[in-house]
Amino acid sequence: SEVEVFVLMDCLRATWMSGKTRPKEFRVTQLEALCHFLEERQADIQHALCEDLHKPCFETEFTEILLVRNELANALNNLSCWMKDEKVNKNLMTQLDCAFIQKDPYGVVLIIGAFNFPIQLTLLPLVGAIAAGNCVILKPSEVSSCTERLLAEALPCYLDSVSSSIASFALLKNQNEAEVSVYLGCRLCAFCFS
Repeated sequence: SEVEVFVLMDCLRATWMSGKTRPKEFRVTQLEALCHFLEERQADIQHALCEDLHKPCFETEFTEILLVRNELANALNNLSCWMKDEKVNKNLMTQLDCAFIQKDPYGVVLIIGAFNFPIQLTLLPLVGAIAAGNCVILKPSEVSSCTERLLAEALPCYLDSVSSSIASFALLKNQNEAEVSVYLGCRLCAFCFS
């Protein structure tokens, strides 16, 4: 219902406003938890993709899991650099000022996954959103129902999810277009549809 949508959005906005997702340690912890999910649930992911799309294990490993693992490794290796303030050139008017670009997270991000590559096209944007320090609402494709069920049941066990009092992650399951369109009417800071 719309009330639940606004409650969820308020919860995620409150988390973001509290600054919980901004520290490097929190982001690293969440990214490492996503790594653990991929490692510990690899067989479940392969089974779900075999059921949904009839993908063989080899194809699943290379077109879904490996790409997300590489993105996670890249994010973990470069996170410190990405978070640093960026110095900018000064002109005559700003010579005495301290000029730099401070990189801040947007806030709450909605990620809607696609059915044809349900792990890759759902989790790759999730890696970027977490690395940037955002709160995330994740909506896997309902067409890939086994994968959607796996993500809905397993991923909250690894990430800081809405089950806690102050959460940075929420996963939507079994929602149709009309129900998801309510989220699009909310003031989201970013939106990713793959």
